Amino acid sequence: MVTRPALARIPLPQLRLDDATLDRIDEIVPPGTNTYHPDGAWRPPALADTARRRRPLADRSAA
Repeated sequence: MVTRPALARIPLPQLRLDDATLDRIDEIVPPGTNTYHPDGAWRPPALADTARRRRPLADRSAA
């Protein structure tokens, strides 16, 4: 098992998806779709509110 401090030292590539890519992903798998069926009865509040599903570009951590 890798500890959290060890993971913090591993360099990870920066990944930035533009709005067109995110929109295309949303077309394929609509926001809030739960593909994990045993947990299908629960809907996280962050996914239920459409305004909370995508932050403005300036507020994203990868921006």
